[in-house]
Amino acid sequence: MVIRGNEDADIAAKAGLDVAITNMRFPVSDLLTCGNQLCVKEWQQLWNQCTSNKLYSVQPVVGRSVSFSLGRYDSVLINRLRIGHTRLTNSYLLKGESQTVCEACHSPLTVKHILVDCTRYSAARQIIIFWSGHTQGRF
Repeated sequence: MVIRGNEDADIAAKAGLDVAITNMRFPVSDLLTCGNQLCVKEWQQLWNQCTSNKLYSVQPVVGRSVSFSLGRYDSVLINRLRIGHTRLTNSYLLKGESQTVCEACHSPLTVKHILVDCTRYSAARQIIIFWSGHTQGRF
């Protein structure tokens, strides 16, 4: 069996035999930076194939996430909301029951439905949007 990546590596290695050896020095940190960039690039390519994964929607770009100086409890809470995992919306899975539906609209009860779609909370959303627009830049 022929592996294409190995063939490319062999060709590159053989091409390096014809290059003159120099005494050029470079810091090891440069090599580590290149290695890290290569790993992140490969990881991103693999991650891009997982678009149906709930976690992909939370963080589509691999690497370090932005820290908002939140404590562990608040970070967990926000990430659970972002991926849609709450006791209210997912307890039916643990109980072996059918998915809970919204009493107001009879749609499947999800975090997105509660925060974005449900008609029951549309007035509250409008108030939040109104106040966030008026307080923007005042903190």
